[in-house]
Amino acid sequence: MKVALTEHTARPWRIHEIAYDFELEDVWALPTPGGPGDFELLASELATSGRPGEDATGIPRLLWAVRWKLGEILGWDREDAGLRARVPTLRDRLPDDLREAASPELGGLPFSPLYKLDDELAAELANATVHAVLHLSWVEDGNGGHRGQMAVLVKPNGLFGRLYMAAIKPFRYLFVYPALMRDYERWWQRATSGRGPAAGQVASAVGLHRIPESMRGRLDADYADIFTLATDVTATPEHCARTMLESVAGAGGQRIWRRLLGLRLAPRPWTETVAGWRVAERGEHWIRLRARSWMLTFDLVVRVEESTITLVTLGRYDRTLGKIVWSLASRFHRRAAADLLRETAARLQAGNR
Repeated sequence: MKVALTEHTARPWRIHEIAYDFELEDVWALPTPGGPGDFELLASELATSGRPGEDATGIPRLLWAVRWKLGEILGWDREDAGLRARVPTLRDRLPDDLREAASPELGGLPFSPLYKLDDELAAELANATVHAVLHLSWVEDGNGGHRGQMAVLVKPNGLFGRLYMAAIKPFRYLFVYPALMRDYERWWQRATSGRGPAAGQVASAVGLHRIPESMRGRLDADYADIFTLATDVTATPEHCARTMLESVAGAGGQRIWRRLLGLRLAPRPWTETVAGWRVAERGEHWIRLRARSWMLTFDLVVRVEESTITLVTLGRYDRTLGKIVWSLASRFHRRAAADLLRETAARLQAGNR
C-alpha cells in the first residue's frame, strides 16, 4: 500500500544526510507483518530472493521482461552508464560509522549495497535514465505491530531521465509495484512459514492451500483467508464469535453483509445463530458459521486454542457477479480483519477483569 511521503521524511533515517539532493518518489508499506526485531529477517530474505517480478504472470511479467530487454538493446544498463562511470557512488558520502555498517548484496536486485543498520538499509542503482536509492526500514504499524517500509529516491538523468520517469509512472503504479508487493508477500510468507505470531501480533495468509484441512469444512471454496492473533485471552469459540460479529462488527458489519453482499441473515437472534449467521458446526475449540445470498456462500470459522484466536473466511462464488463483487470487497475485508481480531481480544480481556 502506498503511504504518505511524510512516513519517510518525518523519521530520523540516516539516508537523509546521504541522499539529500535526491527526490523522494514513493513510499510503500510492505506486506511483511512482524515483531520489533524482525528487520534482520526482512533484510536477509531480500538478499537471498530473486529478481523482482520473476514470479509474476501476465502483464506484470511481460513489462518486467520488456524493461530488461530494452535496457539491453538501448544500453541503458551498460557499465559506462552506471555507478562510478556516469555518476559517483553514494558510498563516497558515507560517514565512517556507516562505512563500517556493511550491507548484504541484494540477491537478484540490480542495486549496490550502501549500509545496513538495525532498522534501515540502503542500496543504490545508476543507469542511463536515473540514479536511484532503495531504502528499506522497519516501523511500527500503529496497531501494536511492525512492518517493513520501502522508499524510492531518484535523481533523473537530465530531461531524458525525467521524460522516462514520467512515461513509466502509470505502468509502475498499475503493474510494477503491485507485482513487487506480491513478491515481497511471497518472500515473507516463505520466510515466516511455520512461525506463529508474537504476542499481540496478527499473522495472515490468503489461499485455500494456506488453510489447515481441519478448518476447510465441506464448502467447495473459491476464496479463503486466515488471520491469527496471538493473545492470552481465553473464551469459548461461540463467545468469541458473538463478541467479534455482534459487538465489534455490529451494525456496520450487518450493513455490509446484507446490502453489499446480499447475505440472508436471520432477522432475530436465537441460540443457533450469531449475528444472523447460522451455526453450521461446532467443535471443542471452534465454531463454523454460514450465510448465503443468491450469488455467494460464506463460511466463517472462529477458533480459540493455544493462546490464539483464529478467523477463517471461506467463500464460494455461486454466480459470476459474486466473484466480481467479492474481488473488490475482499480487499477491504483483509484490511479490516486484523483490527477486528485485536478489538475482539481487547473486549474479551476487558470483560474478564
